[in-house]
Amino acid sequence: MSSGQSFRVQPTPPAATWTDHGGTTHNSAQVIRQIDDLLARPGATPIGISFCSTVLRNPDAVRLASTPLSSPPPSTGTSAPAGDQTQCQQGPTASTGEGSDHAALVIGRKRAPGGGCLFLLRNSWGASCERYLSSRPGFECEESTGDIWVSQSVLADVIYGTYHFP
Repeated sequence: MSSGQSFRVQPTPPAATWTDHGGTTHNSAQVIRQIDDLLARPGATPIGISFCSTVLRNPDAVRLASTPLSSPPPSTGTSAPAGDQTQCQQGPTASTGEGSDHAALVIGRKRAPGGGCLFLLRNSWGASCERYLSSRPGFECEESTGDIWVSQSVLADVIYGTYHFP
């Protein structure tokens, strides 16, 4: 490209929609319903989730903080809420925000053996399963990609925000 020329991808995609599921407004059933509805749309795109990643290693050791987000995360692609306030707390009786705030994409779903559903997450941890708790029921890691199937009921308890394209 020579000097003075510009380039723009056409068409300009719509802005992503942020839904706050955190703090005192958290409703796991609503989170599952929203993700299921978005995945069922024709031409569905991956759904970004902000969640407590400790659930992928030790689901019993993490919960959402009770403080709602003050504003959506910045549009820079980070998952940190305004003011760096964590939404995740370690341990069932934790009172401080030792968080594991994280973001990943939900790229699929399937029926779980024995009932319920699993969401397929594409994470940024590489094409390996060594960082996940995949030996527990409700967790299945894809060895070839590092994508992980997670019980939707376990995951929905620690999702505090979703991004999707309208």
